[in-house]
Amino acid sequence: MALSAREERRRRRSDDTLTALTLWLEGARRRGELDCLALCDETGCLIAGAGVHRQCEELAALGAVRAADPGTDADVRVAPVDLRGVRALICADAGARRESAHMLSAIAAGCRRILLQPRFATA
Repeated sequence: MALSAREERRRRRSDDTLTALTLWLEGARRRGELDCLALCDETGCLIAGAGVHRQCEELAALGAVRAADPGTDADVRVAPVDLRGVRALICADAGARRESAHMLSAIAAGCRRILLQPRFATA
């Protein structure tokens, strides 16, 4: 018997921040038919990604360059992820099919939601 989308989504949850981010990004990568997605800080340090790790690392570095200088020729799309004053970036290959600013904004919102949940924010 096949699982409904709601049942499958609930099976793929995690209380671990990195695992939750990775599951979210992997689902978004598949839905958007993207090669890879990267969540990074403003310096280009990879926080979480989906796809081939080496490509995620490169995408994070290029995304930071693009965010710092929008006029650069870095072939990457970037959306900000505001985490209560700390800025992160969600990055996708600019040549990806069906990739849009709206989709990146939705992915960024999901990352923000995961990172700002009280169960993840406790120290």
